[in-house]
Amino acid sequence: MKVAKKKKIKNIRGRRKEPLKSPNERKRLLFSWQYNALFCSARRLLKTPASSAMTILVIAIAMSLAGGFYVALSNSQHVFDDVQMGRQISLYLYEHVNDDEAMLLAGQLKNKKQVAKVAYISKQQALDEFQMYSGFSGALNALANNPLPRVIQVYPETKFSESIDFETLLQFLEAQPAVEFAQMDMQWVSRLQAMMGIVHNFSHALTVLLIIAVILITGNSIRLELQTRRDEIRVEKLVGASNAYIYRPFLYTGFWYGFLAGVLAWLIIAGIVLLLESPVEQLLALYHSAYQLRFMGLNDSIVFIILSSLLGVLGALIAASQQIKNITNY
Repeated sequence: MKVAKKKKIKNIRGRRKEPLKSPNERKRLLFSWQYNALFCSARRLLKTPASSAMTILVIAIAMSLAGGFYVALSNSQHVFDDVQMGRQISLYLYEHVNDDEAMLLAGQLKNKKQVAKVAYISKQQALDEFQMYSGFSGALNALANNPLPRVIQVYPETKFSESIDFETLLQFLEAQPAVEFAQMDMQWVSRLQAMMGIVHNFSHALTVLLIIAVILITGNSIRLELQTRRDEIRVEKLVGASNAYIYRPFLYTGFWYGFLAGVLAWLIIAGIVLLLESPVEQLLALYHSAYQLRFMGLNDSIVFIILSSLLGVLGALIAASQQIKNITNY
């Protein structure tokens, strides 16, 4: 009996010292560690629902501001591209140019890659429009000849972003033999581009500040949790726990903060877009635009939530690396 017991104990000890049998077993063990750390960190957040909800809400507000600026800039760029007011170039043709020559020129200009659309207005169409809107139809009927010129309206491609592109196109159009002179409100285009540049730069600067705020908020929350688990970390370090093992639950906590805040921020932005959709469309209808307010696409939404999660992990990593170093050196 004693011999059997000794053999049994020896076999048990021998099995404990055996290495892992296969790489698959190592992978399963690593996955088990990651799985436990992920859901243990989620359970810790649920144990303090009030403080966790406040942290997530603050991060979500910061992320919703950054995402809201992105959606607003995207929509404003599409609106300015869609509304062509002040962007068309009016070509006034010489009196000797007939309708066939004018339409031939309009067809040639339409084939240019810098031109999005061309509209031809004949002398009779110009006269009809002037009589309709001016209120001088009786006086115009008394004229023996139609004094209004033939006009070709050229709409440049919306991808032009610099006023120099418009000026180059304007010079080319003015050089056409049938064109007496070309007219375009370059000041309107310059003002519009200057305004969009200011808005873009301001939104980029504010987005950077909001990203820094998300990292700091997450880091501060992780720092407070580290302070409450100071003794636990010291014991883990004394028994030989690696830095990766100690960092893991805090990084996953930062992930949960960022992920949940990203989803909440997405819902906040979606609600704001729904509230503004009808008033914005009514306003644009006054400018003869059928543009519909756009929200984030599927890819943008996924990237937004992933970015929020990564910011949470980054904030947790910065706080954990500093605090754990101070705790273990104490």
